[in-house]
Amino acid sequence: MRAIEAEANGGAAGPKPAELQRVHELTCLWWSDPTTRAALDPVAPGALKSLYALLPRHSDADLATIGGHALWLARTLKDSGRLADARSVLEPALPALAGPRLVGVSLLIEAAEVDRLVDRWTSALERLDRAETFARGALQPEPSEEDRRGLRFAIEFGRASTLLEMGLGDRAQAPIAELERLARESELPLRRADAVWMSVRATNAAQRFDASIQRIEAFLRSSDGVELTALETGPGAARIASLLVRGSIAAVELEAHGKPVAEPAHAWLDAVLERPELAAGERALALVVRARRSLDRGEFERARADLGLAGDSVVARAGVAGDERLLSIRTLSLRLALEAREGREATLRAAEALEGELAGWMARWREQQVRRGGLGALQFRERREAVSELLRARVALGGPLQGARRALELVLDVQALGSVARSLSASQFDADTVLRELASAEGRGFLVFFAARDRTHVLALDASGISHHAFEIAGERLDELRGELVAAIAEERLAPAATPSAAFEEARAALSRELFPAELVERTRAWSTLVVVGLDSLGYVPFELLDGRDGCWIGESSRLAYLPSLPVGVALARRGASPLGTAPPRAVATVCVAPEGVRPEFTRDLEPLTFANDEERALRASLAESELSLYLQDEATWSAWSGAVARGADYGLILAHGVRDETREEPECIVLAGGEPVGPAEFEARVGALPNLLVLASCSAGRGRLRRGDDGRNQLVGAALAGGARTVVAPQVAVDYRYSLELVAALHEALLREGATPLEALRTARSRAPRTARALAYEPYLWHLTGLGDVPIARRGANPAHAPVPKPTSGPAAWVAVVGTAFLAGALLIVLARKRASERS
Repeated sequence: MRAIEAEANGGAAGPKPAELQRVHELTCLWWSDPTTRAALDPVAPGALKSLYALLPRHSDADLATIGGHALWLARTLKDSGRLADARSVLEPALPALAGPRLVGVSLLIEAAEVDRLVDRWTSALERLDRAETFARGALQPEPSEEDRRGLRFAIEFGRASTLLEMGLGDRAQAPIAELERLARESELPLRRADAVWMSVRATNAAQRFDASIQRIEAFLRSSDGVELTALETGPGAARIASLLVRGSIAAVELEAHGKPVAEPAHAWLDAVLERPELAAGERALALVVRARRSLDRGEFERARADLGLAGDSVVARAGVAGDERLLSIRTLSLRLALEAREGREATLRAAEALEGELAGWMARWREQQVRRGGLGALQFRERREAVSELLRARVALGGPLQGARRALELVLDVQALGSVARSLSASQFDADTVLRELASAEGRGFLVFFAARDRTHVLALDASGISHHAFEIAGERLDELRGELVAAIAEERLAPAATPSAAFEEARAALSRELFPAELVERTRAWSTLVVVGLDSLGYVPFELLDGRDGCWIGESSRLAYLPSLPVGVALARRGASPLGTAPPRAVATVCVAPEGVRPEFTRDLEPLTFANDEERALRASLAESELSLYLQDEATWSAWSGAVARGADYGLILAHGVRDETREEPECIVLAGGEPVGPAEFEARVGALPNLLVLASCSAGRGRLRRGDDGRNQLVGAALAGGARTVVAPQVAVDYRYSLELVAALHEALLREGATPLEALRTARSRAPRTARALAYEPYLWHLTGLGDVPIARRGANPAHAPVPKPTSGPAAWVAVVGTAFLAGALLIVLARKRASERS
């Protein structure tokens, strides 16, 4: 070993290639063996690094042999949970071995798998892309067609796994489809089983549990399923066992929500636990699933026994990074203590165990790179369930007052994991800070929502203190209800009637009863301003349309704002905006209106936005109380608008087409002159240069992929907040272009001439903007205000009072709206998506 190191460091000639191979082989064997690895731990990484430094001197055959040793060792270390050691083998080997050879592609695939297990998803996808490039070219030695197909299958398998773990189920569909195609061409039944297994993982992630069970049953009836089920040992038997575990997950979730389950699915869970070939990790998962089913049924003793066995299985896999089975075990143990009424001491012990496990998981998450797209901190239901049970325990152990305060502290810890909060360094705020800087204002209160598997928690904060409310409605049920409401809105806007339809009223009333029941209506009665926190947990919900106090919609009875999280709220409150009453007499406004006909390829079907002399005169008139920079037609570029904003602006407006560019990780974009799509990355790059108030009058500018447990950095609004804006107004759905012009004109009237705060101005604009033929009673309420919205951007005028907003009535204005194809297509997509979501649920 010393001779090898000397040669690697430029010393005298050392061992020959054959001797190096033997040393490499022995090092791999000894380091992988539990009886000798401890003694070799201090020297093995350095020795292997030195060996790999000499690889360029070897022949292709030597490289293949040593690469095979490295691949075997990396897999052995990975499977035993020693992921850091596996990386120490792969990282120095890849520069010399990754390339157009079979072993090089295999090493890249293995390195991607290790990256995925330690949550380095971007690196994993990059390695898989490199592996695919090599696999599609000439390889040494030349592989058979089946071997080449196997490499491509492994690449797509890794890509699908990584995308699913990033929470990007939609992007995982393409590699899964390729997996299935490759499996059909293969002669190996196991490969077809792997494709089914990955497909079931995707349908489970999308909560299409009935589809998962149907897919498994169909495979088990097929010739491949019959053949593999008959095996007692080996990879085929293990894959069937793993497939049945995924089916059991689907069956338990369907059963928990009162949905019928096919009879064979009931037996899968018990049967699979009798199979000896079930791996330790899969056995732990199956036991956790059965314990959850037992708890759902009130079978506490069986749940206790299974949780004990699951703990033993997890201990057998100690050290496996990314394995959150122990988090699930701790969660269900606390749930068992609460529901079986095991007493205060037992509940306290279970809560402390979960606290420790959750704290470790959150510490690991904070070490992850802040990302705009991808996975939210609580994307997986097991994590949401852990937080929910701990919230429940803190309230039970601490009582109504102290328990609610401790629940708030947990919510703050979890929300600090959000990517906007982390980008703003808004992670160190405690309960006292939040109450003092956010909830002390008279008449303003906050409702913080957290939806989990079995219940929805709400924390209410105002000047009087904190209260905790829990409702026995599952997050999946809320998903169904909000989907029905969004679908009803979209369908109404495609075929509007004189008054809202019964379907719309039923969907709105149902969501109101569950999400804003009488208990919360009474709690918020004294609030003139309501701030909703936690849409990352719920998904898009138009709270403006829910029933509030005195028979009014919330959007009528209250000024309504949204916050990504409480830590972000504190950071926004501390931003250098003028305090109330000291706003400048004239705001600096920078406005960008998209061109008529310049469109990029992916928006070729959109109608041009017509902005002629009449529209320009009306817009200029509405902005007459400001120092205006206006960019129109070919001048309406991102560089022109953002450059003007950077020179100083109190208010910014972009009026343009909103589109989805699916080639981007963050698909929501705004299209400006020259066809340049402007997305979250462009907004966030303008750190400190965005105005205090930003209005994005573009279809769906306020929406993005739902990343549960995150705070919206993957969408334009979150990126704008991270980039320096204090308040952002943007629609959550496709909007009527003509109504948008009228709404922003009414907004300018209240904002600039009357000196209203953004919250007051938006509420006033909703009452003043005329309804169009397609803008029915709820059209004004589809524009969200994100931020606090409590600081004016211009000095208040002589007539600051605003009349109460009457409940709107629908009806055509004096002119008929010209509604672009963007609105129709966007609304239709919402209808279809909501229907698919309802069918999946």
